[in-house]
Amino acid sequence: MLRLARKISVVLICVVTAMAFIAVEEGRKFAVSQISFLLAVRDTECTFGFIDQVTKNYAPELIARQLAYKIHNQSRVSQTVSRFPSMVVHGKDLILAVKLRPGNSWQMATAVSSNMRQSYCSDNDPYWVAVRRINYNLLLVMHDSDDSLLPQVQFTPKDCPKWPGSR
Repeated sequence: MLRLARKISVVLICVVTAMAFIAVEEGRKFAVSQISFLLAVRDTECTFGFIDQVTKNYAPELIARQLAYKIHNQSRVSQTVSRFPSMVVHGKDLILAVKLRPGNSWQMATAVSSNMRQSYCSDNDPYWVAVRRINYNLLLVMHDSDDSLLPQVQFTPKDCPKWPGSR
């Protein structure tokens, strides 16, 4: 219709139409994800009800091993500052061994510790929520680039703010 009225190129019309379609589709995806998140946050019983079902039906040790496996794989994909060579379950602790890259180890250790506390206390990641629901701690063991041990840091569910629907 525009071409007849204004003598506009067919290629330009196609490009503008494609860009408009992409913009509308991406905007729709963003709106749906934001609305879903807001509804999920509002209805905490629905959101994490599946975690409660799993924790009632299976032993905490089995759940902890599966969570350690999932979190370890997730950290390998998104690693930026450190290498996560291992994450194991020992007693009531998930032990995460971190070997820091060469550089200013103490500053890096502080940053890694802060990031791991934020991850552990995150209510956006169902794996970490499940770890806290089964009352497992996170023990962060950091090594310098020359394999010297830095101070260990332990996070417990008590260190995190309470989720509005938590028990």
